[in-house]
Amino acid sequence: MTSKQTRMRSGQLSLALVGVGLIAFIGTLMETALNVTLPIMMTQFSVSLATVQWLTTGYLLVSSWMMIINARLVQRYSLRFLLGVGTGGFLVSLVICSLAPSFPYLFGGRILSGVCMGICIPLLFTVITRYAPRSRLGFFMAVGVTITALAPALGPTYGGIVLRFFNWRWIFLLSLPLVLGGWLLALVALPREQINAPNQNFDIKGFVWLVLLLTTFQLLVTSGGRKNELIFILLLVLCGGMVSGCWRHIQRQPQPVLAATLFTNRRFGIYFTAYFILQVVNVALGGFLIPNFLQLVWHQSAFIAGSAMLPGLLIRIGLMPLAGKWFDHLNHKGLGQHLIYGGTTVVGVSMLILGHLAHGSVQVGLLVGVYVLYNAGLALAISNLMTTSIQAVATTETADANALLNTAQQYSGGIGIALVATLINRQGVPAGFYWSLVGLAVGIVVVFMLLIRVKKK
Repeated sequence: MTSKQTRMRSGQLSLALVGVGLIAFIGTLMETALNVTLPIMMTQFSVSLATVQWLTTGYLLVSSWMMIINARLVQRYSLRFLLGVGTGGFLVSLVICSLAPSFPYLFGGRILSGVCMGICIPLLFTVITRYAPRSRLGFFMAVGVTITALAPALGPTYGGIVLRFFNWRWIFLLSLPLVLGGWLLALVALPREQINAPNQNFDIKGFVWLVLLLTTFQLLVTSGGRKNELIFILLLVLCGGMVSGCWRHIQRQPQPVLAATLFTNRRFGIYFTAYFILQVVNVALGGFLIPNFLQLVWHQSAFIAGSAMLPGLLIRIGLMPLAGKWFDHLNHKGLGQHLIYGGTTVVGVSMLILGHLAHGSVQVGLLVGVYVLYNAGLALAISNLMTTSIQAVATTETADANALLNTAQQYSGGIGIALVATLINRQGVPAGFYWSLVGLAVGIVVVFMLLIRVKKK
């Protein structure tokens, strides 16, 4: 913890958020920017869809590892130091990816990128919760979630535009000056902190338990796409054992690496679960399913597939900060959750329409319109779910809640992409896309049921 909580002027806070936000935006943009290139990668590197999707799921998996320990890192090190380590490593990884001569080199660069962004992305929310006025927390959280939730959905648009004029290597090269510029802005704005690190041991055993658990579950989801039931059953049993062992370790550890005891707070647990599911839908649908559906089923170009996402994303950009302001206003009257209910309903309706379109003829314009509707609903729900999750815990638990939510954001994206890729592998291209939409729609129903449960309490 900082020994002295330095206040930031409004202009200084804005500049810090622009700098750190730009780094976080590029980091989350790169999660899915390669998704429109997957058909090209499959041909160029002679790999299957099940293999090439690890360029995205691997990135998300290792970044979620690092987010597990975010709460401990910000207690031990200054924001300036953590940002320097993460951003410096990320710049190196972008160069490696842009020059990669083969798939293993590209995959290695992506893993390094994921590690570094696992350090950098949570710092955006650390700046917000540490320095933003409490009365405007909803607005600033909406800005932060706009950056981290919008960028993965915008990734295919960015990738498609780059492919229109260059090759896939420029996806990495064009990001370099933006990341460097964000780093310089953040260094100017962030205060120099004096750190009094608590005298406590790092829970290495707990960290290893969680890394193994997250990795095993990711492999479990991915293995569903292969017709080998024995491997699936073995991974399922192994995953169940790891959940049990990990939970017992956390209960015995006085300072666990991840504050899973926050889930004893029922309101936080329900909001967290709803947020996790919405993030699965967000990344799986906008970051993977729709752009690949347009290319593989409706036989559109990568440029069209990426551009089709843009109108909906622009709507989300405009609505998310407004949704945060509306939430702050309505929450004073005890009505803030109505925005979340309404947004979730709109998302559910749009998912039903998308499922109908998946069985019909090519109607790109109609799909774009439905995706606009979907993004409007998501804008009302997703950032305000994160805000209500933070508000459900004590101020002293905010850092741990942030670590859990940021880990959920990254890990849910990898799970979502692995799920839809698995269904497509098992069912084939047209049927797999349809059943993926059905599965995501079921997730939205679960979110709505969870929110109703909170309302009744």
